[in-house]
Amino acid sequence: MAKTIFNYVKLGIFVIAGMAFLVILLYYIGKNRNIFHPSFLLKTHFQHIQGLQPGNNVRYAGIQAGAVKSINILNDTLIEVVLDIDNKFKNIIRQNARVSIGNDGFVGNKIVNIEPVKEEAALVEEDNVLASKEALDTDAALRTLSGTNQDIADIARELKTLLTNINQNPALVKLVTSDEIPNDIRAALADIRRAAHQLQLSAAEVNTLLDSVSRGKGSLGALFQDTLIYANLLNTSEKIKLAGEESNRITRQVSQVVQSLKDHIDQGKGPVQAILRDSSMTHSLQNSLENIEKGTSSFNQNMEALKTNFLFRGYFRRLDKKEKKDSLRAVRE
Repeated sequence: MAKTIFNYVKLGIFVIAGMAFLVILLYYIGKNRNIFHPSFLLKTHFQHIQGLQPGNNVRYAGIQAGAVKSINILNDTLIEVVLDIDNKFKNIIRQNARVSIGNDGFVGNKIVNIEPVKEEAALVEEDNVLASKEALDTDAALRTLSGTNQDIADIARELKTLLTNINQNPALVKLVTSDEIPNDIRAALADIRRAAHQLQLSAAEVNTLLDSVSRGKGSLGALFQDTLIYANLLNTSEKIKLAGEESNRITRQVSQVVQSLKDHIDQGKGPVQAILRDSSMTHSLQNSLENIEKGTSSFNQNMEALKTNFLFRGYFRRLDKKEKKDSLRAVRE
């Protein structure tokens, strides 16, 4: 009897120990503890852990690497997350890796993602603190999406109202459905393209002309570049000016002669009176005088136009400056 009781006690102890071991084993498996593999600890800091809990998975580049060991509140704005990482990742994870919180699927449990960085850095050691980055807040994203949906609904409602108003207006419907308007627009665009092409050709021709002038090619280029032609133009202009002055002097002399003849006619003296009594001769003389006056006026007009011409404008300006300098020099002397 005593032996049977002793066997029952041993059996009970064995069952209780087995159940305790099974419970502990299930606990560690549920918490993703590394029971049969050595591990090390890493830390990181967040301002908001978004519902992360101890026991949630930790992944490195998408590979299961460990679990969240504990979560500690350091102060009102900083939370420390302790990560239990499989020891085989100790020679892989570097100190510049970034840690973020994500979802296991779209609406699954929270997980911690360790993301490698391309830059070189030392390997992690026990209790190293990795830099963190704030993950996308799904609640904020959903709120933004809700606002966007509301805006789309408002736009659709306004667009529906606009289309209704257009359908109720025959003139607008005709404007939209008319076949002539697209043709007119295409024709106008074709005219604009042709005008732009012609403008480009004209600009190219002007550039070519300016280039040839700057290089001294052609008559206009030779005029600007050849100093001999410029000197000849100055000489010609000087002669034209002298000719104009001589023409004015001759005109004054002719006027004096005409006045003298007029005085003789009025006084009835000399043979001129007899000549001028001939009406045909008098008419011819009057025509000659009128032609001389017209020629003088035209010549003066040509001289004034020549002064404003861009080819001779500079010469006359320099001539005026020279005359002013000469007059000042004469006054000083």
